[in-house]
Amino acid sequence: MRKIAAICTITLLMFLFQFCAKNDESSSSSLVNLPILPTSVLNYAIDYPTHINTSLALNDNTPSDNPITNIGATLGRVLFYDKQLSANNSVSCASCH
Repeated sequence: MRKIAAICTITLLMFLFQFCAKNDESSSSSLVNLPILPTSVLNYAIDYPTHINTSLALNDNTPSDNPITNIGATLGRVLFYDKQLSANNSVSCASCH
């Protein structure tokens, strides 16, 4: 019984100590630049003609508890062009889409 307890204790300590080592990736990730938001928010709420608004309303799948806002659309546009979201900081979503 003591042998099993000693093995469990050693295994637990080894498991815990692996998280104490410094990780180079974690220290460099704190140096990420924040995206630059525009000083003025663009107006994404466009007034379309009635027949287009009717068609858009029929195909709208936006959740009622999460409406599209100008602030949210502006943030999405900034993130769409932000290269920092890629693994090597060289590609944005806009590069392919």
